[in-house]
Amino acid sequence: MHELTDRELYQSLEYTKGIDEETGRKIIERFELDQTALAQMIFGIFPDVIAEENQEMSYLFMDLCFDILCVFKKLLAPCPLKMTWIMIG
Repeated sequence: MHELTDRELYQSLEYTKGIDEETGRKIIERFELDQTALAQMIFGIFPDVIAEENQEMSYLFMDLCFDILCVFKKLLAPCPLKMTWIMIG
């Protein structure tokens, strides 16, 4: 397990802000291949349920999940996502 420092976290979030649409799409596609059921829940089922109450919150939820996914990709790229654990402290 690797505990992120504040610096690592902020650098990863900056990386996420700089991702273009095509790269973002590839990241999500790779996640869908590696973690099919989890990806369907995070980017399909949960947003649909949230959108029933508030569409903007649904978009925020997906944005935050994408940010987390990108932090994993940036910091832990050599490790398979399905075998990686992380603590943000």
